[in-house]
Amino acid sequence: MTNLINNPSFSDNLQDWVLQENPTVAFSPVEPGKNACLITNRKENWASVAQDITEQMQMWGCGDYHLSAAVKPSGTTIGALSLVVSAIVDGQKRWFTVGAEVWEANYCTIEGVVTILWKSSISDVLIYFQNGGSNRFDFYCYDIQMAKINGKQGTTYEDYFNDIPVKEVYAGRNEKPLIGAIRWDAWLNPDLPTFTAPGKEAADYIGAQMKRSLSPTQYHFRLPYFGKVLSKDEVTLPDYTQEIFDQEQLYAKDAGIDYWCYCWYKDDSGMDMARKFHVTSKYRKLVTMCSMFSENDFKNPDYMIKQMQQDFWTLVDNGRPLVFLHAMNGAAPKKESVEHFRKACMDAGLKNPYILGMSNFGISTSLVKSLELEGVSDYALGLGGESPFRKLMDNVESKWEVYKASGVCVVPCVMTGWDRRPRIDHPVTWEGPTADKTGWTATATPEEIAQHLKNALDWNDKNKGYTPLNSVLFYAWNEHDEGGWLCPTIIDDDRDGLPELNADGTNKPDMRRLEAIKKVIKG
Repeated sequence: MTNLINNPSFSDNLQDWVLQENPTVAFSPVEPGKNACLITNRKENWASVAQDITEQMQMWGCGDYHLSAAVKPSGTTIGALSLVVSAIVDGQKRWFTVGAEVWEANYCTIEGVVTILWKSSISDVLIYFQNGGSNRFDFYCYDIQMAKINGKQGTTYEDYFNDIPVKEVYAGRNEKPLIGAIRWDAWLNPDLPTFTAPGKEAADYIGAQMKRSLSPTQYHFRLPYFGKVLSKDEVTLPDYTQEIFDQEQLYAKDAGIDYWCYCWYKDDSGMDMARKFHVTSKYRKLVTMCSMFSENDFKNPDYMIKQMQQDFWTLVDNGRPLVFLHAMNGAAPKKESVEHFRKACMDAGLKNPYILGMSNFGISTSLVKSLELEGVSDYALGLGGESPFRKLMDNVESKWEVYKASGVCVVPCVMTGWDRRPRIDHPVTWEGPTADKTGWTATATPEEIAQHLKNALDWNDKNKGYTPLNSVLFYAWNEHDEGGWLCPTIIDDDRDGLPELNADGTNKPDMRRLEAIKKVIKG
C-alpha cells in the first residue's frame, strides 16, 4: 500500500511537517534512515507535528484508509494518544481517529482503519496526534503511515457505495423496531457525595455540578421535571426516589421506549441509584435494562452476569443478552477479553451475549471486526462550531452510511441534541475547561427529533441486511446539561426561569419531545 505521508520518519527533520500549537521538537535516530520526533512543551491536547495531505486525499478519493504510527512516551508516563485526520468534508469539519492506546515506556503501534467519504469536496486535510484527558505528556513518534486499503485512486462517493457487499437479511429480524435510550443518572441532591468527590470539595459532587450548570435562567427549561426552581437564577434537585424512577418508566413506556442503556457506575457511587431503583421497581419489565461495559468488566464479569440473569435485562435475537462495549480509557479491548466474557456468560447459563461496540468511545469498525462483535453504534455524535440541529442530523445520518460501508451491522444513534452551552459556561470536573467556546448545536425542536427518528427507522428498513436488530439508540434520556434529553423537563417557554405549575404546585412536565417520538413509534 502506498503511504500518503511525506517524510514519515523525519529523515529530513520537519520537511513537509508543521508545528500545530507550537510545541517544541527534537530528533533522534531510531533505525537507519529514520528519526523519531520528540514533542514537548504541549499547551493543547492537539499540539503536535501536523501534515497537510489535502492533495493526496483528493487524488486517492473516497475509501477505507489504514492509519498507523510508532509512538512512546517520554520517560515513564502512561497515557493515551490518537492519530487524527481532520478535514472539511462537504463544507463541514470532521475528525477521523484511530488507535488510542495506553502506553508503556516502549515503542508501540497505534493503528486502525477509518472510512473517509465526501459527495462534493474535501479540503484542509491534516494528520496529527492528539491525547485524551488533561495529561499533555511529551512523546516520541515516527513511521507515520496512511494508506488506502484497496490501492485504487480517484474513487468517487458513488463508486465507493457500488462496491459495498450486500449482506443476507437475518432470518430472525424483528420487524417491530426496538427503541433504546441512554441513561446518565446525574440528577442527584447536590449534597449527596458522589464518585467525583473523594478528596474534593462538596462543590464537586455530581448534583452540585448539575445545579451549577442549569441554574442560569436561560437553562431552566432543561431541568428534569422533578427538579426544583428556587428562583429565576437558581435551581436544585431533590433526593432521587423510587417514585421518581417509576414515573420515568411509565413516561418512557408510553412513548414507545423499550430499553435503557445505562452508563454503569460502581455501586454506592450515587450514579448507580437509578439502576438500583430499576431492580426494585414494580414497573421494572416495562422498559428493560442493558449497559455499556468496559474491557475490565469483561475480564471480571461475575457481577455483571448476575445482573444479566435478571428477567428485566434486555434480550435480543432469541434470548441473547444485549451489551454495549466501550473503550473510554483509551485502550483497545483485546479479543481474549471478549472471548472470556462470552464464555463466562454461557457457562452461567446465558446465551451468547449480543455485543455492540460504541464507535465514538474507541470501538472502530475495524475493531468490531477483529473482536468479532455483532455490530456498532454510538453514544453521541457532536459537531464543532455553532450549528443548527439539521446539520447535526445530516452528520449523524452520514455516519450510518459509513458504518454500513465498512461491512458491519448497525444500531443507528439518534441524537436529541448537542447544545453543550451549560458545560461551556460551567465546565464539569471530568471534562476540564472547554477550550472551544463555539462547540454547540442549537436546541432541537420536538419535530426535528421526531424526523431524525423517522429517518433512522426508514434507514433500518432500507438496509435490513445491516440492521438485524432493527433497533435505534437515542442519545439520550437525561443528558440535560450536555444537550440531549427526552425525559420531561419543566415548562419555561418564555425563558423567564420560572416554571408552569399544576394546580397542586408541582411542576407541569414538558411532554412534547416524548409525544413527538410516540407519534413516529406508535403511529
